Amino acid sequence: MGWARGTNVPFSAGGVTVVLTARAPWSLRRGALAVFGAGDSPYALVAGAVRLGLVAMGNPGRLRIEKPFPEPFKRVGFCSWNSFYENQTTPNLMAAAHSFADAKFPLGFMIIDAGWQTASPGNLIFSTLRSFEADTTKIPGGLKALVADLRRTTGAQWIGVWHSLQGTPGGVDPESPLAKAEAAHLWRGNHPGLIPDPTSNRGAEFFRNYYQYLRANDIDMVKVDFQNWSESYVEGRLPLFGAIQQSVTNFHTAATEAFGDRVINCMSMGQNAIFSLRNTNVVRNSLDYLLPPGPVGHRRHMLNNIFNAVLIAQVAYPDFDMWESYGPFAQAHSVLRALGGGPVYITGDVAKQDWALLRRLILADGTVLRTDAPVLPTRDALFVDAGQVSVPLKGFARMGAAGVIGAFNALENGGTVAGVVRPRDVEGMQGDRFAVFEHFSRRLVVAGGNDAIPTRLGPDRPELFLVVPIDRGFAPFGLLDKYLSPRTIHAQRISGNTLTVELVEGGRFGAYVDGPPRSVTVDGAVVQPVLRDGLVQIDVDPNPARPHTITITR
Repeated sequence: MGWARGTNVPFSAGGVTVVLTARAPWSLRRGALAVFGAGDSPYALVAGAVRLGLVAMGNPGRLRIEKPFPEPFKRVGFCSWNSFYENQTTPNLMAAAHSFADAKFPLGFMIIDAGWQTASPGNLIFSTLRSFEADTTKIPGGLKALVADLRRTTGAQWIGVWHSLQGTPGGVDPESPLAKAEAAHLWRGNHPGLIPDPTSNRGAEFFRNYYQYLRANDIDMVKVDFQNWSESYVEGRLPLFGAIQQSVTNFHTAATEAFGDRVINCMSMGQNAIFSLRNTNVVRNSLDYLLPPGPVGHRRHMLNNIFNAVLIAQVAYPDFDMWESYGPFAQAHSVLRALGGGPVYITGDVAKQDWALLRRLILADGTVLRTDAPVLPTRDALFVDAGQVSVPLKGFARMGAAGVIGAFNALENGGTVAGVVRPRDVEGMQGDRFAVFEHFSRRLVVAGGNDAIPTRLGPDRPELFLVVPIDRGFAPFGLLDKYLSPRTIHAQRISGNTLTVELVEGGRFGAYVDGPPRSVTVDGAVVQPVLRDGLVQIDVDPNPARPHTITITR
């Protein structure tokens, strides 16, 4: 493992210490230690450092941009952990499924979390795996029948399950029939439980056999947790850089064969894991949602995810974890997920979910509206701790020519914060004049690239600013009831004094126009828009969900 730490000595005088350890004192290895860079863009520097670092390591993994976004995560999902914790039973899971059906919510994927496996009783951390099969006391009808019922009830295309890199965190029970059947593929480390062999590719056979069972039961994706937990098994016995990399490679090899890239990697932010991602492209980006419990945990979750994305987004799409769409922090969490660019999936009491809030993130069919790339902290936020200083936590992302800026109150003491946003906070924005629309207040400002727009946020309150260049007097925002409004525009063009916009579905459309429009049509029919401070608003029938064409002539 390696990290850099500062000292009281200036950098120019050698004031950075690089610390390296394999957690195996007798282990020596010759190789590249670090990549250093200098330049005008912190974002380009991080991207370049990771790219060159992977090359120096022999390319054990690949960059995010070299891999596709996994198909299931294009739709909104559900994970059952905070809903039931270890009580992953057929009645509980089916009750959740019926809640989705009753709400007519377009669920795309569902993950059955920890607790479904046949394992020793007691604390999850120490439980040991006894069989590949589901626990018959919790799922008496078998996993395949449950999966079929979940799929039929919710309409979800993808059903996945949780497991840890060790099978369960406690490993495989050495006295179980599973241990005897898999003896050639298991290894004994520092704990009583056995783990898939981290010394060779024999460990991949354990996962191949496990996934054969899962595929036979119609499971088509996995969430693989506790990946860096394997350090505790190998410390002092194997060098970390080889053991963790071999373990991750083993599971990825088998997962690719069984599920393609339909994988969520969890507790895998250590260097040995994240730099070994060959084919999977989603990594949990922070500590669990709701940890630590209470307001401070929520605030740190937002700050950590935006900053951790600087690194994780180089090798995978950051997963900001499941979340509850109800409660005092739900709005801020929803805005964070809108900016994230990765999976969007909820947890908790399904009967309490705020379906209207969730629909701001998706189209009618459950397709998630996503940014071009994951959110990154704005330049002026990079070296300020918004958890301790009374300034907004700001992150930006792009959607084609448009940009989006999220402003959050992450102040741990719960006070109010104030600051400014500028169109140029969106790195690389092109143009001289911009229409800036704040989602919650509905206020619109016309600004130059460096003009300051004030923001003031009470505890746990977010603001979301859409930034659209003004082109020949027009700046279309898209459907204003969605967080990422520009993503609802399929195509747009300007001819003379007329803007034509093709929408993917109906809702309230908004656009900035220089001066009152002379005419507005929806699908060829003349309509009367609502005009306010340069914002032209048009209500387009959302039922049934279908494309629409809007023209505005000024």
